[in-house]
Amino acid sequence: MLKRMYPKSTAALVGAAMMMCTSMVAQADLNEVLEKVPADSDMFVAVSNLAEMNAKIAKMAEQTGLADLSPEMLDVLGQFKMAAGLEAGVNDNGSMLFVINLPTEDNKDGDRAYWLLPVNDYDAFVTSMGGNANAAITQITLMDENDTYVKQIDGYAVMSSNRELVEAYKPGNMATKIKARIGKAGQKYVDSADVMFFIDAPRMAEEFGPMLIAEIQQELNRSMERSAPAEQIQQMQAGQLMLTSMLRVAEEDLDGLAVLAEIKDDGISFAQPTGFKAGSEASKILLGGKSNAASLLGKVPANPYLFAASVDLTTMDYLKLSDLMIETVGQANPMVAQMYEGTDAIIEQVEGQSVAMYVPDQMALVAGNFLNQVTVYKAKDADKLIAATKAYMSKLNGAEFNIMPGTEGDLNAPKMSFETEWNDKALELGDVDVAQYAFTMQMPPEMLQGNPMAMMMGSGYSGYMAAKGDYVVQTTTLDQALLSKVLENLDKNNGLGSESAIVNARKAYIPANSTLEGYVNLGGIADMANMFIPMMGMPPVQVPEALTPITIGVVVDENSSVSVSHLPADNVKFIVDAAKSVMMMQQQMMPGMQGPMGEPGQAPPAPFY
Repeated sequence: MLKRMYPKSTAALVGAAMMMCTSMVAQADLNEVLEKVPADSDMFVAVSNLAEMNAKIAKMAEQTGLADLSPEMLDVLGQFKMAAGLEAGVNDNGSMLFVINLPTEDNKDGDRAYWLLPVNDYDAFVTSMGGNANAAITQITLMDENDTYVKQIDGYAVMSSNRELVEAYKPGNMATKIKARIGKAGQKYVDSADVMFFIDAPRMAEEFGPMLIAEIQQELNRSMERSAPAEQIQQMQAGQLMLTSMLRVAEEDLDGLAVLAEIKDDGISFAQPTGFKAGSEASKILLGGKSNAASLLGKVPANPYLFAASVDLTTMDYLKLSDLMIETVGQANPMVAQMYEGTDAIIEQVEGQSVAMYVPDQMALVAGNFLNQVTVYKAKDADKLIAATKAYMSKLNGAEFNIMPGTEGDLNAPKMSFETEWNDKALELGDVDVAQYAFTMQMPPEMLQGNPMAMMMGSGYSGYMAAKGDYVVQTTTLDQALLSKVLENLDKNNGLGSESAIVNARKAYIPANSTLEGYVNLGGIADMANMFIPMMGMPPVQVPEALTPITIGVVVDENSSVSVSHLPADNVKFIVDAAKSVMMMQQQMMPGMQGPMGEPGQAPPAPFY
C-alpha cells in the first residue's frame, strides 16, 4: 500500500534518505525545522544540520570498525546526494524535512509525500536537474524520472511529484504543538535529538487502519478460496482481530508518538515519547510519582547476567494495564484470557519487582535448563502474594487450552497443557520457610519444531519461592546457594543494581525517576554462546572485560511516557569485531569464496550499488 503513496523517484529518494536518517547527528536542535512542518501532516521525518553529520558518523564508523564493513559511512552525506541525484545548490549546513500525508478520498493513489531540502543556491539546484529557476513552480528530473515539481520557500526547495502539494505547502509553525502532542515526559529530548520521526497516531488509525484491515480481509478471502490450511486461516483471523484492537486503542487513547535519535561519541541514544489523550483509558494507567525501581535492582545478586530489569508498579495502575492487555490480546485469541484468568489476585499484591536472568552454567545447559532467573517482588502482603501464586499454579495443574483461535470446543484441535507441583515447606533457611514448585508446559510436537523458546519452556523448570519481610523471592532453579544469596541481599541491598557498570550506565543513560529500568549484558550473552560455539568447530568469541550494558529507562509523567534506550559504542565495536572474525574464518575455510568483505585486500562493496 505504501508503494502507491509515492512514485518511483520519490521512493528512491526515500530509501536513500532513510538510510541517512538512521545516522544523522548534529548539535543544533530540531525546533527550527519543526516550525516548517505543515499543520496537516500525518507523519514526518525531520533531521538537523547535514554537514556535521559526516564528521560524527565517520568518527563513530572508525571508532567501532564499521568503516571496514561499510566504507560509505565515511561520507554519508556524499552518498546520499549521489543516490538522490542532487548535484548542486544543496545547503549542507541546513536541516531537512520529509512529510507523508495519508491518502484522501479525492486522492487515494496519488503521491502524498514531499520534501523540504535546504538550498543555498536555488538556481543551481534547479538548473542542474533541468528545471527553470525563474518559474514559481518548475519540473525537474530526479533519479532519471521527470516527475518532480519544486518551488523555493525560506531557504528550502519544496519537492514532490504532486504539484498540488507543492503549490499548497506553507509552514505550520508546529514546534510547540508537536511537542505537546508527544507529551511532557519526552519533550526535552526533542531539543537534543538529531532525527525525529513523528506519527499522528489517531489519524493513522482512523484513516489508514480500515484500508489495512480491508487488505487483510481480501487476503483472508483469497486463502479461503484456495482452501488454505485451517490453522493458517485461524492465525490470519486472530491477527486481524488483534490489529483491530490495537487500532482502536491508537485512535481512542493516543495523541502522538515519535522516535528520536541522537548519536554521541559513546553510542546511540533513542527516545520514544508517547502522548495520551487526557481522560482516555490508557492515560488512567499512568499515575506517575516517585519511583523506587533503582533500589529494587539492588535486591538481586550481582552474578554474571544476560538481562536485568526493575519496575516500580506504584507509578502505574498495573491491574488496569494487565486487564487492558489481556482484553486486547484475548479478543484475538481467547486462550490468552483463559490462561491469565485468576492472576488479578497476584497483581494486586505486587508493588514492584526486579528480575535478573543469569548466565546458566554449562551443566544446566546440557540438561536443557536455559532459564536461570531470580525475581524479587515488593509486596503489599508477602504471605498473600505467595498464597495467590500457589492458588494460580494449582488452577493451571492439568489445565488444557486450545491453541488456535476459533477452535473452542473442538476436542481434536491442538492443545497446550500444564502440569504443576507445589510443596509449602520444602526448605528452612534460618527463619524463612521456602516453598518449592515445578512447572511444565506441554505443546504439540509440530509446534516445537523450529521454536527454541517453546522447546525451552516445554522442558519445564523447578524453583523456590520464599517470603521475607515485605519481599517475595522466586527462582527458576533449585540452587539453594543462589536463594540464600538473594535472601541476604534483601537486607543489604548490595546486589546487581549497585554494581559499578550498572551504576555508571544508570547515571549516564537512564532518565531520573524511571518507572522501569533495564540492562542487557552483551558480554554475558556471548559467554553463554561460547558454551556452544566450540561444539561447532569454531573458536570462542573474544569478549572484552568490561562492556557497557545496553540500557532502557521508562518515565511516566502527566498523560505521557517516554522510553529512552542507549546502544553503547563499545557494544557496536564488539559486534563488528565478532563479525569480522567470522568472515575471516569463512574465507580461510573456503578461500575461493568472496564474502561480504570482498576479496583479501579489497574494500567490501557498498550497499548503495
